[in-house]
Amino acid sequence: MRPPAARLVPALAALLFAPIASLFASAVVFRSFDDDATGKPPSGFTFFATNRQHPGVWQVHGPGRLHHLEHVAGPISARGGSFAVVGPPVRDVRVSVSMRLIDGHRVGGVMWRYQDPDNSYGVSINLQEQEILLYRRTHGSRIQLDKATGFTLDYERWHNLTVEHRGDQIHVHLDGIGVLDARDSWVAAAGRGGVWADLASGVWFDDLWIEDLSESGG
Repeated sequence: MRPPAARLVPALAALLFAPIASLFASAVVFRSFDDDATGKPPSGFTFFATNRQHPGVWQVHGPGRLHHLEHVAGPISARGGSFAVVGPPVRDVRVSVSMRLIDGHRVGGVMWRYQDPDNSYGVSINLQEQEILLYRRTHGSRIQLDKATGFTLDYERWHNLTVEHRGDQIHVHLDGIGVLDARDSWVAAAGRGGVWADLASGVWFDDLWIEDLSESGG
């Protein structure tokens, strides 16, 4: 578990690498999970999975008051993704989270403009393949928008993943460094945001921010 000082780094990094104007964005969600009871799903979230599968086990863990959200790895043969979504629908959005890929397939990430399990945008970090993928799901099919490989991602540390999507412009940062860019407008409607994990992956999530970047949001 991260020490208290380390918990501030992802939020500060997201602000330092964001455009100045975005500092006035409206934070529609911030969850540290420290106030959620351990051993239970966090309040306010809903859970879905691809192919109408069971989303598996999502629950809050952590010692003392330093809690995090965990997706517990299912059977290694499991195929598909499990989604934990929260907050109101947002169109122009920034989603940021700290995550640690613990075991199993070690695949997980964030999602936004979520309409249903078959239609959304997402970013995945695959620790086994050392790759980061930006994609959208359309009618259940995953369409690759950009991909980066050749990383040396540490199994033992937390990584901060931040996505900004304005109009058709998408930018992805990993630990404060820009890694992916794309233009896409297929899913143009507002949607909910959150995190996701491969069904066979154990993933920890902490300090989830979802910010409204629309004109009405700032």
